[in-house]
Order: sequence, then C-alpha cells, then structure tokens
Amino acid sequence: MLEDRLKELFDELNIKPTPRPSPVSAVDIVWHGRRIRNRRRRVAVVGTALTTTALVAAAGFALTRPSNDPTPATPPLHTSTPSPATSAPATPSPATPPPTQLPPTPITTQAPATTPPTRLPATPAPPAATPIPTPNVAPATSTR
Repeated sequence: MLEDRLKELFDELNIKPTPRPSPVSAVDIVWHGRRIRNRRRRVAVVGTALTTTALVAAAGFALTRPSNDPTPATPPLHTSTPSPATSAPATPSPATPPPTQLPPTPITTQAPATTPPTRLPATPAPPAATPIPTPNVAPATSTR
C-alpha cells in the first residue's frame, strides 16, 4: 500500500527512477585485468632485483671472508749456508743436557681443522661449430 502511494506521488511529480547501471561492464573488466597485469609485472621486477642483490651480496661475502687457516703464510726459506751433509758434524754444546736427562714433556698437537677451498664449477666449453653440408647443386640458369 505504501509502495503504491509512492509510485503515484512520483508520477504526479514526474520523477522517474533511473535505471541502475550494470555492476560490471566491459570497460571495468579491461581495467581490472590491466591493473592485475601491472601488479604482477611489478612484483616480478622487484623479486628479480631482490634475488640478484642477494646473490651478489652472498658472493661478495663468500669471496671476502678470511680463511680459517690459523697458520700465517710464510715465504719459503732460502739459506745461504751449506747443507748439513757437507758441513762438519755438529758438537753438542755443554749448556744443553744430553737427551737422556731431559724431563719428559707431553706433546699434544692437534691438526688444525681446515676446510677445502671452495671452487666454482667449471663452465663447459661451447660445442665446436660443425659445418653444415651444402648440396652440390649447379647454379640456376635462366633461358630467355
């Protein structure tokens, strides 16, 4: 009843309800697809950039890390004195006691834990170029 009264009132005032537009149009679908495509492209670019940055940082860290070798590198020893085989036999000094009088000392040596150096895998050589066989065909001649 109230609804009928409202319709009559709108007819008297010449007010017509506007039709509702469809909730989804073709333009909306195109714009939505474009937004999704741009968002995916942005995520792909950012992901690739972050991955590249992480790989470069990891490689830089691995290459600049000091080794775990506790012994310092020393140059080889070059002596200018003759070898012991050609020199006169050495006489023990009186300040050092003979080997039988030395007190026993426990020797505890432990080999330092070393890790093998890391090496990058060798890249395979490119395959040798093989010539493509060409058939022996006589050149085409034109007859006029």
